[in-house]
Amino acid sequence: MATTLEELEKRVRRLEQTVAELKQVSHPGNLIINQETLQAAGLGKQVRIVIEAGEIRILPMEAPQPEEILDELAGCLGQEKAADYDFSLKIGGLYEAR
Repeated sequence: MATTLEELEKRVRRLEQTVAELKQVSHPGNLIINQETLQAAGLGKQVRIVIEAGEIRILPMEAPQPEEILDELAGCLGQEKAADYDFSLKIGGLYEAR
């Protein structure tokens, strides 16, 4: 992913603005990040929060790839071939099974 210096500078400015906005948020016992701040950081509408010792990371929620879903479903019905699921339906017309 090639990025220009100008794009990197824009991202840095957005992140600096985000940090400044986070410092302005003051709710005892809670951390609140508004939607505009998440979008300014390039995180989108859904995020994933990773908590590890000494750090909390907010990452964009990644949409599952179709291939990954198919890989997870592969073999869930056993080792049958797709042809084993032919129920001998006879097609009489458009979208009609008898």
